[in-house]
Amino acid sequence: MELSRYRLFRRGEEAITLGEEPGEYTLSGPTDLGTVTAVDVVKQQLSTLVNTLNERFGADLTENDGLSFAQLEDHLAADPRLAAQARANDAEHYAVVFADALNDGLVDLVIRHQHLFGNLQDNAEFRRIVEEYIRPRVYARQREAGG
Repeated sequence: MELSRYRLFRRGEEAITLGEEPGEYTLSGPTDLGTVTAVDVVKQQLSTLVNTLNERFGADLTENDGLSFAQLEDHLAADPRLAAQARANDAEHYAVVFADALNDGLVDLVIRHQHLFGNLQDNAEFRRIVEEYIRPRVYARQREAGG
């Protein structure tokens, strides 16, 4: 496993004192084996993909762009026609039909995003609901980051 990004920031500063009574003081750490979750593995894989594209093509992608790849993967994995091809073919022959499905998936992704952004631009009530959801979350994150 390779660490691709590390972010360190200060949340606060406090004094820690041990108890006055004599005794043994210990720190407790992780108690379960395998604490890495499937989500962590997927994030790592997406991070690796984004880093590869940035290095090879100067793409200037971020981790958020990786989410688009995850959406595309989920869309393709849910395609029943593509699933039938996966069950009926080996990986080499599946690659032939996958190329067309990938193109269709890319177009679908663009259309979904256009539809979303179209609603944000054209529908005031839609935009108001999204804004009321996002504004306090962004505000809180920026307040936390500032102090």
